[in-house]
Parts: sequence; structure tokens; C-alpha cells
Amino acid sequence: MRVLIDTNVIIRWLEDPKLIAEVPRNIIENVKNEVLYSVACLWEIGIKKKTGKLKIEDNYESIIEEQSFRHLDITKNHMRQVNELDRYHRDPFDRIIIAQAISENLSIITSDDTFEKYPVNIIKA
Repeated sequence: MRVLIDTNVIIRWLEDPKLIAEVPRNIIENVKNEVLYSVACLWEIGIKKKTGKLKIEDNYESIIEEQSFRHLDITKNHMRQVNELDRYHRDPFDRIIIAQAISENLSIITSDDTFEKYPVNIIKA
């Protein structure tokens, strides 16, 4: 299984994986699954850290890279997909994650109910 995890899931994973529901946690922990995160998540975490909305280690990028996750770069196809999305969700970071999932045929692990309005498989975190 190939899944894309959103920023909130990464943050909860780093704080305590038990903050994530059992089914998605098992998916993330299963080494047979490919768990990806968008590079947009690093950008969003950086902004939240800088503005004081998130307390996280300064070396958060290294900590994330130490996990079994793989990063997913943003491509032109992803950006084209963002422009085709309905405006249910206004958060630009979430919109790129949704677009990446659609473009790459990935399920998304998220706790954000708005994601369900898009044509993508959601696994509730």
C-alpha cells in the first residue's frame, strides 16, 4: 500500500504515534507499505515553528528523515492538479497534498474531514 501522510499526522507521529488511530498507525508501521510525505509538510512545519504555533525540535527535518517515510517532491503535474481542484479546502498546504494524492494515486492518512470532499481515498487518523 502507498499512502501520503499529512502534516498533522507527521506532527502527531513525532510527538507520540499512539495519538494516531490504530488502523492508520499500523499502516504507517508496516514496513511493506510505502509511506510518503509532501515536501510541503516541511514548509508548513517551518512556518508554524517560526510563528510560535508549533513547538518542535530545530532539527525537525532530520528527525522526519530518520523515520521510514519517503519525501514526495512537488511537480508541475501536482501544481496543475491543484488548479483543477474545487475550492472546498482553502489551505494551500492541504490542497497540494490532495493534488499529490490524486496525481500519484495515493491514499491520504489525515484527520481533516474536508479531504473527504475530494476524489481520493482517505484513511482517518
